Amino acid sequence: MDRNSRILGIITHYRCEEYLSNAIESLVNQTRPLDGIVVVDDASPTPPINIVSRFPHVTLVTSPRNVGPFHLIRNIIFNTDYDAYLQQDADDWSTPNRLALSLQLAETTGADIVGTRLVDFVELEEYILHDPVEHPEDATLAYRRNINGWYMSWGTTLCSRDLFLRLGGLATGLRLEADSDFFRRACFIAKMSNVTEACYYRRLRPQSLTLDEATGHQSAQRLNEREQIKAQLRANAELMLQDKPVNLEPISLAPPVTLLHIAGPGLSYAP
Repeated sequence: MDRNSRILGIITHYRCEEYLSNAIESLVNQTRPLDGIVVVDDASPTPPINIVSRFPHVTLVTSPRNVGPFHLIRNIIFNTDYDAYLQQDADDWSTPNRLALSLQLAETTGADIVGTRLVDFVELEEYILHDPVEHPEDATLAYRRNINGWYMSWGTTLCSRDLFLRLGGLATGLRLEADSDFFRRACFIAKMSNVTEACYYRRLRPQSLTLDEATGHQSAQRLNEREQIKAQLRANAELMLQDKPVNLEPISLAPPVTLLHIAGPGLSYAP
C-alpha cells in the first residue's frame, strides 16, 4: 500500500440510522480522498436510502438476510478489486487525517494492515470521552510475543486486498469474533502497524455488539467463538513446535449471500 493505492471505504450498517450521516461524513471529508465509499446494510427493517442519497458519491448495497458485519466485509472485498479497504462502523467516526496517516505509515513500513489508536465515546456515562486506547506501533511483534493479546481494533484498520486474499478472508462462521481470528492468523505472515495518533472514535452504546446482552463480551455465543479461536491457536502452537506450517485458513465460513445494489455509483468489481 502507498499514497497512490485505490482505497474503498466500507461502512457496515444495521439499524444505526441515528449515527450513519456522521460516519459517512467522516469518510467523505478525508484529507486524502477515498476512491469509493460503500454502505453495506445488514438487512435493516428499512434500508437507509434517504440518508445515503444525501451523499451522491456514496454507494448503498443491502444483504437479503442479517449475516453480521464480517460476512458483509468479506463479500465486498472478495468481489471488488481495490488495492485496500478502510473499515468504518456506522455508529463511529474518523478524524479527517485517518487515511492519509494510515497510508503514510503503510508506505514507510511496508505494512499490509494498518490500524490507529482510538478513543471510546461512552453513551452510558453521559457522553464521556475516555483516554485513547494505545495500540502498539508494531502490532506484529506484539502479537508474536503474546498471541492472546489485543493489539489492533478492526474498525480502525486499512487492510490490503492482497493480505485479505492470502488469508482467505474473515471467518464468517464466527459472527462476533472474526476480527480476532483474522489478526491472530495475520501475525504469522503480515506486517501489522498502528498509527500512534488517535484517529478513530468508537461509540459504546447499549445496543452495540460489544455491550448488548446477547452479543457482548460475556455472551454465550462470543465465549464459544473465543474457545474455537483458542483451540486453533493451540493447534498452531503444536505445529510450530513440530516445525510444520501453521494453519492460516479461516476457522469456519457461513453460506454466502448476494448483495443488492440500491443506490449510488457502481463499485469497481473484480474480474
